[in-house]
Amino acid sequence: MLKRILLCHDASLAPIMTYLSTAFERQGICACCFDSSLYTTWIDKVLFKFINKQAHNFRILPKSANFFENSPWNHQNYRSRKLKERIDQFQPDLLLVIRGTTINREVIEAVPCRMAWWVEGDDRYDEAQSELPWFQHYFFLHKTLAVQAQQEGYSASHLAHAVDLDVFKPLPGAPEYDVGFVGAWSQQRAQYMLDALQVTNNIAIFGPRWLRRAWRKPKLLRAIKGSYLPAQKLSAFYNACKIVINLTQWGTHAGIRSGMTMRVFEVPASGRLLLTDSSKETEEALKDGQNVAIFHNRQEFIEKLKCYLNDDELRERVAAQGHQKIISWRTYDLMAQEIIDTYRRIIQQEGVI
Repeated sequence: MLKRILLCHDASLAPIMTYLSTAFERQGICACCFDSSLYTTWIDKVLFKFINKQAHNFRILPKSANFFENSPWNHQNYRSRKLKERIDQFQPDLLLVIRGTTINREVIEAVPCRMAWWVEGDDRYDEAQSELPWFQHYFFLHKTLAVQAQQEGYSASHLAHAVDLDVFKPLPGAPEYDVGFVGAWSQQRAQYMLDALQVTNNIAIFGPRWLRRAWRKPKLLRAIKGSYLPAQKLSAFYNACKIVINLTQWGTHAGIRSGMTMRVFEVPASGRLLLTDSSKETEEALKDGQNVAIFHNRQEFIEKLKCYLNDDELRERVAAQGHQKIISWRTYDLMAQEIIDTYRRIIQQEGVI
């Protein structure tokens, strides 16, 4: 029986872990979070990094190598040591490592039942592939990667993001902005935002690096409202927008983008229309024009943005249908149950105690 689960993650995933640990607590399971980003050393950040960078630049050392990989004070070894201390203290029945976070293999294998969840880009499978033997089961945010791991003989499955309905919900009040976007600057995202500004000037953008990159573009600069929006304010911001745009940052796997960002769930749950780029999972789970709006290129993006801004009845109908779809389909309670069911299967098949 699963009584204690340890969730290992980095700072960027802290909100997800809060939502997920709360869902486990509702199931009577004690959940403990280990934020690996809290465990770094100044000597690695300042000295080791500088020396390795110079060695890489002068080709003294291959870029994949690290002079200090065996030092107890490099980030990975230090955080692994701290995780081992937490494991010894908490004695989890299940360790779930959310990747990005890199932990030494011997620490992971000290826990009888262990799983991982890959939430990085769908074009970085080789990084996950090297770790597949460390875990009894590997979840992937991307169906294409889960299928690839299965074909290689590993226990793997797709695990999508979810939404906390206590946090993301419709709020009273009329929208303040026509269009909203949350996410870091990229060249592609900047181009789409400039396209959106051809349709309306009433746009709000939150995210890092926008101010530094947009200072030569006055219209874009005026749309930038801040470099950071804390998770607890996201739902209020989504509610303040008629349409929220999702532009996925990762690339494509085998020519098809795979996976869904958190916005795909959180925006409809907040009662607003999501205008999103396509992915394999999005196209399978959601219906364009029924519960979200999906675009495949810049021209289609502009056309759909105009259409939904000009037709309040259509926009609100699709947003309402999207809300009903999400709240009945993908909550953290359902995600927690999926992990619990996988744990029970491992216990039954492998006899892990």
